[in-house]
Amino acid sequence: TVSSGSSGEEETGGPSSAANFVFLTSTEHLPTDLGGLAGADVICNELAAGAGLDGEFVAWLSDSTTDAIDRLSGARGWIRPDGKPVLDRPADIGSLRLLHPIMLDEPGFVVGNASVITGSDSSGRMVTGQTCADWTDSSQTYRVGAADAIDKEFSTNSNAPCTEPAQLYCFGIDQSEPLVVEPVEGRHAFVSFAELPGDAGLAAFDATCASEAAAANLPGSYLAFVASGEQTAISRFDTDGPVWINPRGIPIVESASQLLVSDDLSTAVGFTAAGDDPPFGRAWTGADTPVAVGGADCGDWTDAAATGTYGNVNRATSFMGDGGRACSVSHVVLCFQE
Repeated sequence: TVSSGSSGEEETGGPSSAANFVFLTSTEHLPTDLGGLAGADVICNELAAGAGLDGEFVAWLSDSTTDAIDRLSGARGWIRPDGKPVLDRPADIGSLRLLHPIMLDEPGFVVGNASVITGSDSSGRMVTGQTCADWTDSSQTYRVGAADAIDKEFSTNSNAPCTEPAQLYCFGIDQSEPLVVEPVEGRHAFVSFAELPGDAGLAAFDATCASEAAAANLPGSYLAFVASGEQTAISRFDTDGPVWINPRGIPIVESASQLLVSDDLSTAVGFTAAGDDPPFGRAWTGADTPVAVGGADCGDWTDAAATGTYGNVNRATSFMGDGGRACSVSHVVLCFQE
């Protein structure tokens, strides 16, 4: 839960009464049918009103005269329709990143890994040549964000042709109170700082997790969240225990047992044990889901000539299965407290 506060910094507190909502539109739109920024704002406000979300909303959208980030000027403190915190200040987008991905639509349903029309870079500035000529020319391309990302890819992930529809982010702009995040107790989860080749061995993965947790003074014992041989990743952990929290103190699951039935997280692990940005966004996992045995696990993490599955440490819906690479390549690993 979150609340409004009186200081200029993020701090702890109770339920929110003065935060702006931010959501992903439940509808897809052709970029050239938006009617520019003003038309996109109309879409946001009509959807918000239909879902009972109060306030004025603007689309996270840039053109040649206006950057998306400047459209939030004067506002502060955003939560999703489910009440989960997203960010405090607009500047958090370029520096601290998001607390939760904006992957819920206006009624509060999880949409997941949707493509989003932004025309913007990681700081909310226009990407030259990637706005369909100010949202008027269907022969060009536009910049797309990924709704399940907490890092720069939430705003700038790929390009798409202007004939391809996608969704919009809608930000409320009425409130200006600091966002206050309530602390949560739980088991720790983090991204390793060290990058290891896929044939380094399961013992080396686990040892890396243990040593980096100790260096950060984290309590408890740690293992790598990877599948191997006939073992699933989640089977290495007690699913009757407390939730796992990332280094920002945000639960990455609603309950530990969530990963027995879901392939997705509530928010990304996203940070090293020291709370820093990870050196690399790909983590060895060995399987596409928490309950799958090692299918592409570098030959039980011993064969450099094999192929290994990796996940994206900054995503909620592809944290395990985001692709495959040669096992001679080095990636980070996800580390969970037992």
